[in-house]
This record gives sequence, C-alpha cells and structure tokens, in this order.
Amino acid sequence: AGRRYVRGYIYKDGKMAEVTDIDFQFEHDDTLEPLTMSAVLHDEAGRKLQISGTKVSTYPFLIAPETLNTQSGMALEFDGKPGVGWLELSWPKAYIDYMSTREKYPSANEK
Repeated sequence: AGRRYVRGYIYKDGKMAEVTDIDFQFEHDDTLEPLTMSAVLHDEAGRKLQISGTKVSTYPFLIAPETLNTQSGMALEFDGKPGVGWLELSWPKAYIDYMSTREKYPSANEK
C-alpha cells in the first residue's frame, strides 16, 4: 500500500546493529522476474554492507488473485564474500501483465 518497511540487522566486525536504510536496484525480465540485484545496507552504527547477486531460480507465487510474489534463490556476495540468499518481490498482477506486453523502449546502448 505504498509503504516501505526496513527490517533487519547487520552482524559485521563482531558487532550487530539495526539496518536503517537500503539502496536497492535490480535487473529483471519482461515479467519483472529478477535476474540480478545489488544493494547497500546502512546500519545504526554508520556502517555499510554491499550485496550483489544473481538469480539461481525463481518461483512465482500468486498470493492473492491480484498480487504475485516472486521468490528467488540467489548466489550473493556480501562485501565481496560469496554466500546465498533469498529475494522476494511483490507486484500487482495487472502491473506484471502491463510490463510483459508493453512496447519496449530502446536502451541507451541501442540508440
């Protein structure tokens, strides 16, 4: 409903602190299924944690007739160290339908 919730903790250098903000980006296909992601998490101790990842598999889960949740297992790097994780994104089904059928705009590389 237009709200953004930030929840979580970073345990780094022997200290745990609450996440205060997230800068997040992802690349996706025509159905908004994530392909790659990158994020920078900020915590209350003033630290940053850089995360980047590539999708291994995705399960589209219709959680309501109008809402699709994509759940993706990912190969991740946390500050350059390999790991694994889970990315979930929820979209109104009408938006996914629009994105998958809309006219594609050329990217900056295609102009």
